[in-house]
Amino acid sequence: MRMIAKQQALTANHQVMMQAPGELRQKYFDEVYAQSILAATNSRLEEETRQAELRARKAIAEKKLAECQTVVGTKSDNTGIEEIDSDDESSDHSASKNQNVSRWVELARRGEVTAADLLKSCYGSEFACLHNRDSSDFMNESKFERFILNRKNNDVPFSWDLLDETGRQIVMEVVEDEDQGPSKEWGQFGWYRFPSKEQIERATQDTALI
Repeated sequence: MRMIAKQQALTANHQVMMQAPGELRQKYFDEVYAQSILAATNSRLEEETRQAELRARKAIAEKKLAECQTVVGTKSDNTGIEEIDSDDESSDHSASKNQNVSRWVELARRGEVTAADLLKSCYGSEFACLHNRDSSDFMNESKFERFILNRKNNDVPFSWDLLDETGRQIVMEVVEDEDQGPSKEWGQFGWYRFPSKEQIERATQDTALI
């Protein structure tokens, strides 16, 4: 409605100025023309900028997808080799055979995860984390629970499945925006955080009792 009213007022101004003295009328319509050219130029530049941003995002997504596929292919071609070469990864391999060790513990034992790791992740990447789902009681440490973040896409915005600690059940879907989401709120005191050594050990003991 406001746009219609504005257009009607503009049209009325044009009609009035058509009856104005020659010099005043010429100056008025020269300004109207100049404003129209400026608006059209700004609109074109905004569209070009938007298209450039979309192309850049697409290129980044395609690069990440290619890197992801390369990593997956390399792991498939070298199954078992890394477990033999590394004591830590050998330990993880053995743990995966133990039904009493959760998927969360396996992921947590791989080493500390940073926000940068989440930003570099691609489709299918998984990370152990602690998360408090109660946004109204964010600072309550007792409400932080064990979850697994599973990346669902290679696009922006990032999309994640929040899984239970077995990695078998989807608890909720999380779609990031400019300032919220796992990669934006990750840290020692963040809403999503990597567990401490004590918390990993406690989880190991808990699962061993199952």
